Amino acid sequence: MATLLGNKLSRPQIGNRYGAWYLKPESWKLSKKSEPLIDPYELQEQEDLEPSEHDKELAKLHGAQTFRAFLEKHNTKVPSFMTDVIAAQDYQEKPKAKSPSKETVDDETSD
Repeated sequence: MATLLGNKLSRPQIGNRYGAWYLKPESWKLSKKSEPLIDPYELQEQEDLEPSEHDKELAKLHGAQTFRAFLEKHNTKVPSFMTDVIAAQDYQEKPKAKSPSKETVDDETSD
């Protein structure tokens, strides 16, 4: 729908956008003009911060935890696959700071 502003005819920005001039054309993706432009390199960095599902599963296993303890005890070189697993273990340990559940508080008060 066109509107008249002064002597100029204004039309809403309808269309597509592919990418910015400072990005490599291979990284361009088709998007609407109304959507914000996201730098694919920043998006990749955000995805790299969170461990993959495979690493999360390995981090839970007893063998991975024991192997990490062994590596730390003997100060040996950490294999490349294990660095991702260790990062996933550290990532999982951070959110565990929870308040005690109601059942635990009730058990402690009943004594």
